[in-house]
Amino acid sequence: MSEQIGNAGKPRLLAFIIDNLFATILSFLVVALLQPGNNVIAGSTVCVAYLLYYFVFEALWSRTPGKYFQGLEIRKSDGSKCSTAAAAIRTLARIFEVNPLLVGVCPRLSRSFRRDESSVSAA
Repeated sequence: MSEQIGNAGKPRLLAFIIDNLFATILSFLVVALLQPGNNVIAGSTVCVAYLLYYFVFEALWSRTPGKYFQGLEIRKSDGSKCSTAAAAIRTLARIFEVNPLLVGVCPRLSRSFRRDESSVSAA
């Protein structure tokens, strides 16, 4: 494995696509196997299984299958492997990263905070 640090460009994009495909398929397989009778439980199960895919692989091996296929590995800033705590933080960050509802909400919130700051300084 080459020692690339930072932006790996195309390999990161391909790893992202592979991992999203695997995580999505796994999530729907889990729901199909469990066959929950309630749609809310089914949706929650999809979300939890999707996030667990990343957490388990990153906590145990510092890489997901997509990263493995692309020769990438998660490292902390000091060069050590990804810890369980770091994997948990990365997994929680995915809630914001992949949530299409927050794509429009986050920029809106940041604009409203800027507007509030400017109105306070003007007063």
